[in-house]
Amino acid sequence: MRLLVSYFVYVTLAVPIVLGQVLISAPAAYAFEMSRLRHKEKLYFIYIVIMLLPLQVTLVPNFIVADWLGLLGNRASVILPAALNPFGVFIMRQYLRGLQNDYIEAAQLDGASHLRIVFNIVMPMFKPALAALVILTFVSNWNIVEQAIIFLTETQAPLSVYLATLASHNLDLIYAASFFYLLPPLLLFIYWKEHMVEGIALTGIR
Repeated sequence: MRLLVSYFVYVTLAVPIVLGQVLISAPAAYAFEMSRLRHKEKLYFIYIVIMLLPLQVTLVPNFIVADWLGLLGNRASVILPAALNPFGVFIMRQYLRGLQNDYIEAAQLDGASHLRIVFNIVMPMFKPALAALVILTFVSNWNIVEQAIIFLTETQAPLSVYLATLASHNLDLIYAASFFYLLPPLLLFIYWKEHMVEGIALTGIR
């Protein structure tokens, strides 16, 4: 039962993070690339700097903010920082730079709103980049350890943390749990591998 609870915790963490990344990154990338905001490049530079910071550096300010908001011991303390990670905006903007803007300009001439352009025109064109973002975000947050240990209680620990407690006394169970632990990211990669490779190639990630 404890194993099933840990697995469920994983799903309730990884899925909202992926959805948040997709829903936030695409409009933000569109705004950075297509808007005429005066200081957008300076703001984007701050995004890149934050993206380059290692996880260990951001854990302390995230902990302070979560404590101030009263979110410690709540899954939102893990979901919100991950969903707002600037990595998704970087991928989307890099991909958007390589696309022709004819469809977007035609929609603007027809009077389409920015939200309609993003969700009806840009998002379908983003499919390879979205596939890369979904897989990379899912795998990254499927393997969370530090965030779960710091922000969540022991009963809320996901499978990555719970597996460590099984390793010392129940090898049969840990082998079975490890199989199901690897299954979701493996199936996701198999399903979207072609789009992922194309998206990574077009965004220029190395």
